[in-house]
Amino acid sequence: MNPKLSRLRWLAIGIFVLSYGLNYLDRQLLAAVAPAVKGEFHLTNEQYGLILSAFSIVYALGSPIAGLLVDRAGLNLGASLAVAVWSMAGIATGLVSSFRGLLACRLVLGGAEAAGMPCIGKANALYLPPSELALARISQRAPEAQITSGGRTHPRRLLVELGSLRASEPGNRLGRSLAIKPTKGG
Repeated sequence: MNPKLSRLRWLAIGIFVLSYGLNYLDRQLLAAVAPAVKGEFHLTNEQYGLILSAFSIVYALGSPIAGLLVDRAGLNLGASLAVAVWSMAGIATGLVSSFRGLLACRLVLGGAEAAGMPCIGKANALYLPPSELALARISQRAPEAQITSGGRTHPRRLLVELGSLRASEPGNRLGRSLAIKPTKGG
């Protein structure tokens, strides 16, 4: 393959990784700024929890829908729509001053950010040969790992994260039980 084309393929993948890293950072930062957000919007713990839950539910339900959209409309249009809606929701968040406004913005944002992983998957399929998929996948997880660890892996943080994994084990079991099992032929 032409070395210039090879670099361009990885540049395209890098843009999607950057976009997904920002997407992931956005999801993590709301928890970090919770006291300020709760104070500015005069939110109760229940309202704040509803905002987080609503975002997560829309994100989870929206991912397969976003995947279908990206498959049907194509990567360029699907990613462009997602980034445009994500950007508008982010701008609107800065303009709202009520619980309902913030909830609406986070719902729209959850739907738009749900396209992140399907877009990366589609970009991998379009731009990379099978021999480069493992490298691409691990490089795409790197920003998430850095954000989650604050740029470093600390033993105490690892224990906290392991504890939170144990705490979420009933949900993990439920998710695995609902997963579609492959048939013997495929």
